[in-house]
Amino acid sequence: MGPLYVASLYAAGVIGAGFASGKELVLFFLNFGWPGLVGIFVASAFMAVGAAQVLEFCSANRLDSYRGLLTVLGPRSRAVFDWVYSGFLLVGVGVMLAGMADMGATAVSRILLRWGGALLVMAILRKGGSKALVQAVWLAPAILLFLLGTALLTWGGKRDLPPASWRGLESGLLYGSYNLGFSMALLASVHHFLKTKGQRRAAALLGNIFLGSAMLLLVLRLAALPVKELRSSFPLLYVASGLGSWAGIGYKIILWISMYTTALANCLALVTRITADRRISWLKAGALVLGGGLALSFFGFTNLIKAAYPLLGLAGLYLLIHVFRAQLTSRRFP
Repeated sequence: MGPLYVASLYAAGVIGAGFASGKELVLFFLNFGWPGLVGIFVASAFMAVGAAQVLEFCSANRLDSYRGLLTVLGPRSRAVFDWVYSGFLLVGVGVMLAGMADMGATAVSRILLRWGGALLVMAILRKGGSKALVQAVWLAPAILLFLLGTALLTWGGKRDLPPASWRGLESGLLYGSYNLGFSMALLASVHHFLKTKGQRRAAALLGNIFLGSAMLLLVLRLAALPVKELRSSFPLLYVASGLGSWAGIGYKIILWISMYTTALANCLALVTRITADRRISWLKAGALVLGGGLALSFFGFTNLIKAAYPLLGLAGLYLLIHVFRAQLTSRRFP
């Protein structure tokens, strides 16, 4: 297991429903005009540096889960943040399972997509973290290649960027913090696959080069869509539909896969945390996490996103501040 495996799992965790739908890209970048494009570079650089520092911190302190990360960063507040962060990850699983269900057109198809997704995640989890990494190696590139290929093949049209707003830089920073909030727990659980500082930096850089390049190309392609289509829940569906109905169906499949990879990444991090003290088996922990995620998924995709994502972004920013502070003050930090 090397940098490519970890970079793939990291990218797969970021490419969730919001990214693959295109809605996230519109809200965080396109809406701010050309400063929003600069915001993509801000977000990518912030995530690359942040991911590298989290990996280094976890390696230096020999951490095996985000529980250890929280203990080192704030021992007095560890219990509170442990429960809060675990709750955020569990809500993330619920969001993705709810999104899978919403892809269905009928009640029966929604049931099949929701429960089928949960069972597929469980099938990978029961084989351990290494199997999850192997899955991400081909899933993340497949998602990116499909989205990028769709954008390039339908590249025509005039690109009209909205009026420029320097808030695009702030939005880029918020986007980076939000996604690192999701990724911190995952990075804490997989850093041991990377044996050297060079490998850890390579994993962080590779993952964010993949993401940053994809974001820039997709935002530029979305800029050619009419305002009405940009306001929809799935703007990239209109891009894919430009290639025909088969591409629209393919897009829906790839969107479901992106939700699956995010659910898998969140489950992996949470199960790793639960089994850290060896009081519960990996299989039972996986069943517990997925059961909780399934229950939460019935609150609905949109409702869960509105409640969970901003809070998780703030939690991620708080922890990152402490990671960077530890870099400057801790003698154990390389």
